[in-house]
Amino acid sequence: MIENEEEDEEQRRERILAEENGQDLGAALGVALGLASTLLEDEDPLLQEEGPAFTM
Repeated sequence: MIENEEEDEEQRRERILAEENGQDLGAALGVALGLASTLLEDEDPLLQEEGPAFTM
């Protein structure tokens, strides 16, 4: 956390609230991106199983 000896109580409350909101936003984005990634990976499993048909 950022500590500032010159901030008053209202500024301190606003800073703490902004930090909490930033953490909440980061968590929400992480969950949304994780869900989107999972959905995209599971979208078409046949395409993932098929690879180039190389024979030797």
